[in-house]
Amino acid sequence: MPDLNQYGASINASDAGTRQVPSNPQPAASMAPIQVRKYVRNGKAPSAELANLLNASANYAALYRSKEIFRASQVPSGNGPIPSVTKWRFAFHTGPYSHGLLGLAGMFNPYTSGVHQSKATLKIYSDAAESTLVTSVDYIYGPGSFGGGFGWRQNRYPMEWVTGLSPDTDYYGRWDTSDSAGIFCACIWDMQSVTEHNSGYLTQSLTSHSPVLSIDRANVATVLKSLWKRGGSKVLNWMVDPGSHSTGSDATETNSVSITTTSTTLTNILDRTSTTISASTPGWTLDMRMKDRRSQSSGVPCVMKAFGRGSAGIPSSDLNVVLKNSAGTTIATCNGFGVTNGWVSSGQFNLPATLDKYDIQFSSSIAAMRGYLYAVSIYEYEA
Repeated sequence: MPDLNQYGASINASDAGTRQVPSNPQPAASMAPIQVRKYVRNGKAPSAELANLLNASANYAALYRSKEIFRASQVPSGNGPIPSVTKWRFAFHTGPYSHGLLGLAGMFNPYTSGVHQSKATLKIYSDAAESTLVTSVDYIYGPGSFGGGFGWRQNRYPMEWVTGLSPDTDYYGRWDTSDSAGIFCACIWDMQSVTEHNSGYLTQSLTSHSPVLSIDRANVATVLKSLWKRGGSKVLNWMVDPGSHSTGSDATETNSVSITTTSTTLTNILDRTSTTISASTPGWTLDMRMKDRRSQSSGVPCVMKAFGRGSAGIPSSDLNVVLKNSAGTTIATCNGFGVTNGWVSSGQFNLPATLDKYDIQFSSSIAAMRGYLYAVSIYEYEA
């Protein structure tokens, strides 16, 4: 008799014995599907066991709904000394049951004599102007191996918790480096738990003598609906890397680099030359299939945010940031930038629930006036 591999691992129907039922395909570590026909039948009284399984599924979904909110990488370089810079920026939304962020940074030898505490600092702000700091965490490489040069064996991967954030809230993050810190990759996850913000896990101890109340069913719907609507799953993030080939240093921000435009023609932010959409222009292929709910006939609700500014000395903004699909149709736009650096939101828009290629373009809204762009983030969010 074949081994059904616990936890819902799939088998071929022909391999099942006469008293076995092949399950739906599931990862080996996931919770087994609920056998609906076993617990829900006409004439059958409400099952406490079914209520326990529904609660367990909701608990499982909340606990393992942890998501990636930021990711960046580049080829490490051993060229030193390394200046202190604002390395990367991103915007994100914490999930409804978030209890903290878990961040990991890949760092390499500072390659500079006299370095005592090379580090990268993750800063989280609550406002679009990055003036209200909520929390900051240091990712420390420590003293460099003087004279050792660059080598993979010298890489270190510090991992730190980021606490003090509220669930279901917009935040803005950035990575700053100091003391010749070399950082070549980073990843941040939003960790969730219903024990933090739902008065504990939904009960899984109902018995045949326990009443199954309407609130038991309502709690499951509340948890799952919140996770889907307000989860804030990342779609993409892009940012100018000070160590890349980007041009257009912005003198108003110390040791930071932007890409710039003085043209009123929308231009691809990656190659900064393409003005029309094609299969060969650089962009993002996004698979949004099955990410919309049945009631969402227009697509997946999302938000796009861009960090930039217009030229100083003019009364209105002069920067447009636009998301377009493969047909060249504008899906979302960020504008209304000021003359000081800050994040601007597109507001909620619907990203079609399809597999498609998207380009991000930018332009100046006033001819010959300069617009500065640093970062763009898109995440799922339903207002």
